[in-house]
Amino acid sequence: MMVLRNAMAQNSKIEWTESTWNPVTGCTKISMGCRNCYAERMALRLMAAGSPNYTNGFRVTVHPHLVEIPLRWKQPRMIFVNSMSDLFHEDIPFDFVVQIFDVMFRASQHQFQVLTKRSERMLHLASKLPWPGNVWMGVTVETSDYLCRIDHLRQIPASVKFISFEPLLGRIPNIDLTGIDWVIVGGESGPGARPMKQQWAIQIRDKCLNAGVPFFFKQWGGVNKKRNGRSLEGRTWDDMPSLKGQLMFVEKMADTLPTIWQRTAHTFAKHQILDTYLKAWTPIMSSQSVRLGVSGTELLFVDGFAGPGRYAGGQVGSPILAIKSILSHSHDLKVPIRFLFIEINKERHAILRDAIKAYKEQAAKSRRIKSITVEQGDCETVLNKMLDDLEKEKRKVGPALFFLDQSGYSDVSMELIRRIMSQPLCEVFFYLNWDHMNRFLIDPTKWPSINRTFGGDDWRSVLTLEMAERPRFILQTYRTTLKNKASIKYVWHFAMCDSNDKLLYWLFFCTNNLRGLEEMKRAMWRVDPTGGFRFSDKNDPSQLNLFENYTHDVLIEDILSSFHGKKLTVSKVKEFVLTETPAYLYKNVLKLLEKQERLKVINPPPGRHNGTFPDEYMQKMCVQFLS
Repeated sequence: MMVLRNAMAQNSKIEWTESTWNPVTGCTKISMGCRNCYAERMALRLMAAGSPNYTNGFRVTVHPHLVEIPLRWKQPRMIFVNSMSDLFHEDIPFDFVVQIFDVMFRASQHQFQVLTKRSERMLHLASKLPWPGNVWMGVTVETSDYLCRIDHLRQIPASVKFISFEPLLGRIPNIDLTGIDWVIVGGESGPGARPMKQQWAIQIRDKCLNAGVPFFFKQWGGVNKKRNGRSLEGRTWDDMPSLKGQLMFVEKMADTLPTIWQRTAHTFAKHQILDTYLKAWTPIMSSQSVRLGVSGTELLFVDGFAGPGRYAGGQVGSPILAIKSILSHSHDLKVPIRFLFIEINKERHAILRDAIKAYKEQAAKSRRIKSITVEQGDCETVLNKMLDDLEKEKRKVGPALFFLDQSGYSDVSMELIRRIMSQPLCEVFFYLNWDHMNRFLIDPTKWPSINRTFGGDDWRSVLTLEMAERPRFILQTYRTTLKNKASIKYVWHFAMCDSNDKLLYWLFFCTNNLRGLEEMKRAMWRVDPTGGFRFSDKNDPSQLNLFENYTHDVLIEDILSSFHGKKLTVSKVKEFVLTETPAYLYKNVLKLLEKQERLKVINPPPGRHNGTFPDEYMQKMCVQFLS
């Protein structure tokens, strides 16, 4: 948890925020906590004083001219949204609510706190709204009669979920804090204020301490709240939720990143996959290029969004990781590798260029590395020019691995992937930011960018689906598009989630080489041996292995259900396992099935021992699966 800084109020006297933003004013009473509403008293005073935004008093009124106010505030701040209303009031048009959420996304330098008593409408609209990582969503609970609001809140895909027990009007014994990130407690203040008992507040505080939920005690309230203070059992309680979720949100927004930023756990996992695959890919492709006569001079590794080469914590970035991986390789390469690192940001490009100088002498002495080029520019522009030049010269790219770690979802077009994958022995390992894309799905101005990503508008059917159904649809549609429009034979993916297990993005691996798919799955299994190909930031990055779920028994069931009674070559079994199941190891399963007499070898090679399936005979050796 984080302790609230002293200079909390820039233009707000509310203790747990810095600023207020009221694109809507006015409300109506809905529950017990509304009886002595401070916002109503203030609105009527402002109307009497002639304030232009309160000519309607406390009637619900939208103010379009105030919608973009946060975009003008350049200094990051904590902003309470609609302190004079309720964003989910039934009289606020849905389109206006969408505008508010859009501004909160665009103003990514801020944190926004939204608080409602109308949790049912909040839940109803949630699947139709974008939920940027800088939006905190809360509900007010005055007594145990309104605990259902917490249940509604738990279903909202907000990065931070909080409860305001203010005004606290009674004892609330049965509070479930599962999935809750922050709790505020406060007594009612002003004329007619109903008193809050100390044991009510202490009970909630103790519940928070036991659950590890940050606790903020706002005030005792009363007619003179300043005199009553905000000390509970001899101290103030100013705990706030960690901003980790917001920092991850910022990391996905390339334009808001500092020149060098902190590495997250999911980035570490991604780099583990890349390093493991590079170690396997280079000797395989080196041998294949010589055998096939595709390239007699070099392998190519492209990092299209290279960054500065290091993180704020001192860890190396993907370009340095790739260089070190090759320099420390245990195999000699028949063909050396050429590195091309592309970075659009001038400052990061300069830092990366300087960082690579430390490896130039060692690389020059190594027979494994042919050259290292660091180019400043836009990834797609640089690569399309490279492909255009090669076409003019009637030359091919490949073997090559393109690592395209874009920050969003629209910097790598389907057309670029198609052009790369039309080259011999080329593979693409790249990132697609679902969390970022999801926030823009309902914005027609962003549809051309999404069309570019998909190579068309096949994705548009997602707009008719509920929020929970959308990720699966987008994933399936994108995989199909990669195969059909980019002519890719094998596509595999790996899901990355934040510390709350919320899906952030997918890593996609594309290849036309079955051996490449086998090695990539081997690398992914090292990060998630469950076979679910998923990593969450809540996992300890030094202990990435989880419990295995896709066991041999499950693989046996999948094989027998697909091939019961059928005859096929061992190579076809291998292809099925690699392309249709999470597994990549299969020979032990075939050995077990033969031992159990549920598999019969049709044409064994001379001298074969039971339970063995030699690679050199896979294309001819047939098996039949029995009951």
